[in-house]
Amino acid sequence: MYTTNSLFLDGDVLRGIAMDIKNERTDYIVDQLPALSYDAEIGPAGSQYRGQIIASAIDAWYPDGKKSTLEVNPGQEFRPIQGPKQEVVAWEAKKYGVQAVLPREVSKIAESRAIDAIRYALGPAVNAVEIGREKQALDEISGWSVTRAASAAWDTAGGDPVGDIMGAIGQVDTYATPDSMILSADAARCLMSSQAFLSTRSLLVDRATLRLDEMAEIIRERFGLRRVLISRARAGAVSGGAKTVDYMLSKTAWIGRLDLEGYQTGSNYSTTAAAAVRIVPQGIEVEAVYDPARQSQILCVSACQAFAKVYPELGVRLTGIL
Repeated sequence: MYTTNSLFLDGDVLRGIAMDIKNERTDYIVDQLPALSYDAEIGPAGSQYRGQIIASAIDAWYPDGKKSTLEVNPGQEFRPIQGPKQEVVAWEAKKYGVQAVLPREVSKIAESRAIDAIRYALGPAVNAVEIGREKQALDEISGWSVTRAASAAWDTAGGDPVGDIMGAIGQVDTYATPDSMILSADAARCLMSSQAFLSTRSLLVDRATLRLDEMAEIIRERFGLRRVLISRARAGAVSGGAKTVDYMLSKTAWIGRLDLEGYQTGSNYSTTAAAAVRIVPQGIEVEAVYDPARQSQILCVSACQAFAKVYPELGVRLTGIL
């Protein structure tokens, strides 16, 4: 059994190493989505919990159902209105976990090198857990139920990305002001090569040196959004003995509302919450367990994640863009 390097097998130390590895993955969007400002209890995989957010309904603006003035004359009392209400949302909780074997030889190496060996063993496990979390977020986006067809593929002569995006913004705006856009990398690169799109800016843009992060900022400014996230996460697959690595999200553009606390919504949104994009943040846990059969330490890496179910009308997925 391990007799040296026990300091590095402490849970807090292992968690710190795992978080350091996690934070290096800047191509994932799951941790860039706005999270709820409070925690939700996480249960077994697939379980649901219910929580509340604060929302302001349209009747808070016009208490009598009419667009009447709220002007107050001298000596007149203020008119009462229905204040912000608590709106119930549901969580869908999932847990991801994998094991990594720490070679027994680690117990024999110098402590100055042990941290590197542990990091090397944890790397694939942490990445696998993060891919699981990222996939859950991207599956929600790529399968979003409310869609809008593009006028034509963006990479064709008839493509009108500006018109398509403005149309999607207008559709969401019926329910809540959209503040976010999520793009697959191929869709973003298509816009980067679109002179028709870039020519809508007053500033000249050098397409030859344009980076994806710069493109995200251009899109954000162009449409007045709070955030534009470009998904660059990749995952591997094996098919017929051939190994491939490809983007986890492709041919996708989603526009919608992600920040929900205190939002003001229209009066005719769906009462069925069938889509989700908001996350309750959860950290990575790492536990070291000795396996006598393999005479090795097993590093158990796990992370829980809960998505808040929101109204599908708060987002639109553009189809046929590529």
